[in-house]
Amino acid sequence: MSTRATLLWIFLLFPFSQLWGQASYTVDAIGTTDGLSQGVGLDIFQDKEGFLWIGTKDGLNRYDGQNFLEFTYDPNDPWSIAGNTVNLIYEDSKGHIWTASENAGLSIYDKKTGRFHRIQHNPNDPSSIAGNNIGGIVEDSSGYFIISITGVGVNMLQLPQTFFKNNTPPKVIRVPLPHQPQLENAAKKEVRSIIKDRNNRIWVSGEDGIFRLDVGKASLKLVVEGFSFDQAYAHPDGSIWGSSSNHSLFRWDGSRAFRVMEDVFDVNDLQVDGKGNMWVGWSNELLGLNLTDWQSDRCFLPTMNAASSDGFLSGMATA
Repeated sequence: MSTRATLLWIFLLFPFSQLWGQASYTVDAIGTTDGLSQGVGLDIFQDKEGFLWIGTKDGLNRYDGQNFLEFTYDPNDPWSIAGNTVNLIYEDSKGHIWTASENAGLSIYDKKTGRFHRIQHNPNDPSSIAGNNIGGIVEDSSGYFIISITGVGVNMLQLPQTFFKNNTPPKVIRVPLPHQPQLENAAKKEVRSIIKDRNNRIWVSGEDGIFRLDVGKASLKLVVEGFSFDQAYAHPDGSIWGSSSNHSLFRWDGSRAFRVMEDVFDVNDLQVDGKGNMWVGWSNELLGLNLTDWQSDRCFLPTMNAASSDGFLSGMATA
């Protein structure tokens, strides 16, 4: 996502935030008076063509810099988007836009036809996806799309060549979580989200652990306990930054995990700007983290009063 897209997202979701160091950025205020279908942005994505796609509680919006094009669910149109509460947007390698709507599964937008192709759970069809609440989507180099289904598990999808032409159903492989006798609470075995790092490794978050997916074997291996993410960011250095309602902001380097801020739970999004600063959308605030001299096994001071003169948190507490 570009800096412009990131900052537009920040404005949509954090209209009352203090933007530290904002003199270095230009922020455009765009809302419902400009054609946005609804004022709460649940996700935003900039595609390869430069369009901004914004998911709201009242449909999907495409913005070209001047005008909005709105997509909403129509019960009489099988080619419309599957649901109006659009909380996830993803673009695949061929330029198709994937969206996930609350309790409605997936919708894949074909730019050539203007149609949405739906992939949804059918309780009477074991070959369908395992649930309709999608937490994350990644594309593997093997051609599989990996989706995490909140509270259910991981599915691997392969779209047939006739998927868009004939609406042929995808091939679905349901990947179970491995047996974890050390986790007594069954709820801890649920899947929350998924992300692919810059080394093409796919990580899946459970309720209280992180798994690595082996696509070839369609299997998951528990690699770390005591951390989970609902939102995560794949840093250019190969690490993963994440947070959930149960675990504060942390950094995972593929072998070890460290907490970055002790009191920052339930992060809404994380992005890095062109200068390498980490922006953390959290609660009703926007936190700027200066990573220049930061050591990965140390915690940032958790209060906004710790901000340095340049507007970013740079102080560190004892590990």
